[in-house]
Amino acid sequence: MFTDADKNFMKMALDEAAKGLGYTNPNPMVGAVLVKNGEIIAKGYHHACGMPHAERDALANLRPSDSAENSTLYVTLEPCCHYGKTPPCTEAIIDAKISRVVCAMKDPNPKVAGKGIEILRDNGIKVEVGLLEEDAKALNVCFITKQLCKRPFVALKMAQTLDGKTASFSKKSKWITGEESRNHGHFLRHKYMGILTGINTVISDDPMLNCRFNEELCDEKSEIRDKKSEMCDEKSEFLNIRKEKNKTYLSNPIRIILDSKLSIPLDSKVAKTACDIKTIVVTSEKALDTKNNQDKIKNLKELNVIVMSAPLNKDNRLYLPKVLEILAQPPYEIDSILVEGGASVHDSFLREQLADCVHIYIAPKLLGGKDALTSVSGIGFDDPNTCPQIKILKTDNFDKDIYIEGKIEYLEP
Repeated sequence: MFTDADKNFMKMALDEAAKGLGYTNPNPMVGAVLVKNGEIIAKGYHHACGMPHAERDALANLRPSDSAENSTLYVTLEPCCHYGKTPPCTEAIIDAKISRVVCAMKDPNPKVAGKGIEILRDNGIKVEVGLLEEDAKALNVCFITKQLCKRPFVALKMAQTLDGKTASFSKKSKWITGEESRNHGHFLRHKYMGILTGINTVISDDPMLNCRFNEELCDEKSEIRDKKSEMCDEKSEFLNIRKEKNKTYLSNPIRIILDSKLSIPLDSKVAKTACDIKTIVVTSEKALDTKNNQDKIKNLKELNVIVMSAPLNKDNRLYLPKVLEILAQPPYEIDSILVEGGASVHDSFLREQLADCVHIYIAPKLLGGKDALTSVSGIGFDDPNTCPQIKILKTDNFDKDIYIEGKIEYLEP
């Protein structure tokens, strides 16, 4: 049975873990708190992929006068027991002579999956599991999805009027929502490892798809935290973080363009800036083998654009389950994707039941018009009782706009 003190210390560990938001991908966010005689002697968290795990970070933060011997370690995820970019945390815990470990949840990674707990117990350490487990799972839903479903966690982002329009009949969309909503949308680009859109959006809007978050506009200081800019060499090719004049710049997501016919313009912003921000163009196997595209593929590679192929479905659209499967595997290892349309792309993810959550920004405006654009296109779903349902997780206001974050639930198999 866990005590109130146990719960408080685990809450602190979860707060520590959240500091790694947007930097640890594809690793989980993990926090650790060391307690001895009822007093906190050290805290730590996983700062970024390739850097020390939370347990080792906490041990490194011990004061010279303190010892972890006979202390309790509160950690938000089961300690690892294998060699990867860093050595096993179980070794560090055993060497430090920690007597009790409380972890919020087991690690779903098959390389761990209870083995870390077993090793600690075999070495005489008392291990208790399951304290604030649901909170820990919610924090690492992207990591868990990748481990269990073998694909990235997928979030849809929509900005629309109160009547569901994303642009007027003449395609005017700047700006549907206000500055605070758009700024929060840029924070989501930092939160998720990848950002995905369709080729039609690239051709019509020529977006940068980078992170231009302004912390001064955001009231959610507890969510943003103090971000760290130190990154390991292995991660530097994926994230673009720098520090100038003591200001930390948040990470850019990996840009993913669905382009079955390889129509991407070589002078598009995403192509021209691929040397600075990792960019993947997903095209069809047919387009990749077409002779007319060989020069274009060469030109794209010279721009540092990665060209990846995937099969088509029966409608001659990229087969999304396979696309996500490939993106989750090496060398990409993408654990989460923010989908920013267009409407047909949103429709495809919903029909394939591959979208896990939605972030919707609703402006108090009415555009109307049968030819105005909507957040989701296609033929639509026939029955309001069996169409995808949204379980609302969070609501907020950004100036005049309403923000909704929801889990997508599918009622039909």
